Amino acid sequence: MTPTPPTVAHGSGSCDGIHSGRRAFASSGVPERCRIGMRWRISAKRVIWKNCQPGRLRQLPMIWWPSDEMVSAVIDGEGPWPTKSPTSNGTCVPFDVDKYDGLAVVIGYGRNRKGREVLGSDEFQQNDAGAWEHLSGGGSGWSQRQRWDLQDGREALHIQLEGSSGKSPFDARREFSFAVFLCGPAVATVEVERRHGIRVADVNAGPGWITVLWTPGDAAAVTAYAAGGHKSFSWTSPT
Repeated sequence: MTPTPPTVAHGSGSCDGIHSGRRAFASSGVPERCRIGMRWRISAKRVIWKNCQPGRLRQLPMIWWPSDEMVSAVIDGEGPWPTKSPTSNGTCVPFDVDKYDGLAVVIGYGRNRKGREVLGSDEFQQNDAGAWEHLSGGGSGWSQRQRWDLQDGREALHIQLEGSSGKSPFDARREFSFAVFLCGPAVATVEVERRHGIRVADVNAGPGWITVLWTPGDAAAVTAYAAGGHKSFSWTSPT
């Protein structure tokens, strides 16, 4: 697939940086796809849905998340996230976890049901008992050297995938949105500031994938710093 010129991703929030929102894959021409309350904006040709059965969050067997224990081991694990040394948990290779205010997004890679290797994102919310319920997920094509092959925006973050929960008549789904960024090879640190605190992510090594979620009225302000310590990129989510 042919790379497209750097652009700001579909007007979602404000952005200040070098070639922000660069897409690594050709667009499908469809800016949004909707299914069972989940809305996605995509920068790659394919989206592979893994668990979208109405009324039953865990109706379909999920090849990446076969048990609650595996979900908890990743989301509630020590990390650090994003990982600098990706390791398989037996079903996929998690890259990053953004856990915030009873919600979580996990980004990683593995094989889908057709055996194709994809970059995948899965969304979860915590129920009253403290267990993580899988809401939905999708995947797209990618390259393991994608970060290091970037020629433009080496000190910037590049939006690769966006999504939002929307509303569902079938379950008590909270509203939230998220974005998946690829860090340029010269980005060392990323800070995510939200109402309940600041997340500081060390990304000076590793594959460079980081995900950020936010909720209505609680925007996420994302700032990247290059190896020399200077601010190289900023982005604020819509409220």
